[in-house]
Amino acid sequence: MKFKIFIISILCILSNNSLFSEPSIREKIAIVEVSLNEVIKDKLLQAANYYQNNGSQNKAEWLNNISRGRYGSGFIVRSDTNELFLITNRHVVEFADEISISFENSMETILEIDESSILYLPANFDLALVKVKNNKTILDSFVLPLNTEQLVDGQEIWAAGYPGIDGKPVWQLSKGVITNHNVNINNLFNDSQNYLIQHSAPVDPGNSGGPLLRKDKNGVFSVSGVNTWKVTGRSNTNFSIPSETITTIIQEYFNNNFSDDKEDSLLKKCTLFLSFLKSEDFNQEYSSFISEKLIEKHGFSIYVETLKSLHPDARKKLEKSFYFESALETMKEASSYKLYNMTKADENHNWTIDTINLSEHDNIHFGKTVFSTQKTTLEIDWIYEYGVWKIINFSGCEKITDASLYFNNKPIQSYQISGNNFYFRCIYPLRPEIIQELGGNFGFGYSYDYEIIQPSFLNIGIEIGAYKNTDVVLQNENEKLDVTVSGLYGDILGGIGISFPIDTEETEQTILSFLALGGAKFYYPTTYSYDNYMFQHAGTLDAALHFRVKSTVELRPRSGMGMGYGGTISADYTMTDLFNDASDFIYKNIINISIGAFIKV
Repeated sequence: MKFKIFIISILCILSNNSLFSEPSIREKIAIVEVSLNEVIKDKLLQAANYYQNNGSQNKAEWLNNISRGRYGSGFIVRSDTNELFLITNRHVVEFADEISISFENSMETILEIDESSILYLPANFDLALVKVKNNKTILDSFVLPLNTEQLVDGQEIWAAGYPGIDGKPVWQLSKGVITNHNVNINNLFNDSQNYLIQHSAPVDPGNSGGPLLRKDKNGVFSVSGVNTWKVTGRSNTNFSIPSETITTIIQEYFNNNFSDDKEDSLLKKCTLFLSFLKSEDFNQEYSSFISEKLIEKHGFSIYVETLKSLHPDARKKLEKSFYFESALETMKEASSYKLYNMTKADENHNWTIDTINLSEHDNIHFGKTVFSTQKTTLEIDWIYEYGVWKIINFSGCEKITDASLYFNNKPIQSYQISGNNFYFRCIYPLRPEIIQELGGNFGFGYSYDYEIIQPSFLNIGIEIGAYKNTDVVLQNENEKLDVTVSGLYGDILGGIGISFPIDTEETEQTILSFLALGGAKFYYPTTYSYDNYMFQHAGTLDAALHFRVKSTVELRPRSGMGMGYGGTISADYTMTDLFNDASDFIYKNIINISIGAFIKV
């Protein structure tokens, strides 16, 4: 499967007396401003934090910028039923929380419309129908007529819209010619029955959704297409979706919106999906089936997982698409890639539809389907989103949760009991120790005991080593995630204790000691893993003050060198963190049990 990347750049930007006279062409082109919904905004900010923690400052800043919203262009059209719609590109308005539309002339803004909403996002076309909330009498004067007459190569055309300068939309009307009136490019268009218009009128980011115009002999403009893509690396090679496609999606909207048979429409969608499953075309893609809700919940996690699975060259291409084309569209491509790999694993392609079930909750329609072969079962959950059935979840998605997305939040608990720990100890007066604790740590330390008055003694020590904690719980929003964390640690301790020698046989004695210690422990987490999936993390040094109590029983030689045995139970209590970083308190309270051997010198 090939990703749809690097050939194109989508053209949206990341971030009243005249009402009663006939507006000029400038006054009929809308500025479309989009605020992203809070869920996807939060995911983009978490992704920015992920790259910030991994040392990619530029990527983090870019994601922070696109989380603030974007601009595009659009225009008003009239349907055969006399309904008015705003036409723009899907990639301009998808994931929108609020859509604001404005019209302006060379002096001022002449009309502003808030609270517009998406009516229809067709699966096969990068187009959107937007409901405009305003007085229809006023909007009538802003309507642009659609012209579906065949264009010819060399014909003069104009591209109108609001590309950005310094982050703000600025009016631009550019002139060019038709360079290919009928072109089909599979990487841009999945529908072989439709075509694109190639032209040379300059377009820039912000032109997305604006009209491709032609003039009649009276100098009156009409719409021949919707400017959508430009080819990077070539001069003035741009593509528009033709006007007849606009009429097609308007008709689709009415057919879908006013049909009560959601089961029949889901069956048709599943039949189309089944044809994809049975296809042996290894370039087949599922992006048109992926819903916004799936991207909101799993998009960035699937993108990170996909990056790790790709060959280095393909990884660079996917990252390039993420940063220079569209982060959200690239998440769709990654989700499509994951679904593709799952379905193509069964080489027989003998898929069937087993079950289709529908449900409704809060006026939202959902579907649940099962596809299968003799070897494989694929469960697909659907949502009726903007007039189209889209995939909201599929087998395996529920296990794709990126622990790195939880770094903004403190862990809520971590309790670990460990055993079978071995240590090497020189008992007295200098005590180097190899220590295993925290449920899988291995370290090396030195401690020194200074006798005060028997049976009391002072102890100071330092430990360094590697750890692995299998019982860390992270929390993000209302979700909890059990992860395994590995890394490095260091501990500086000092305290006071008492010891009680107990005479036994002539050559051995038992020592029972109690020790109270206080100190600072430093952690440097390097790897988070979840469900056998590793998330590398550029370690952030964390530290906490802690208090430890230990009770040790040792069976040691009475004099001279010799082998001894012993066991220790200790409990740590974290009093306060020092750095207040995202992963503080990963080791909040710990009980440790050690059983091992030592050499007395």
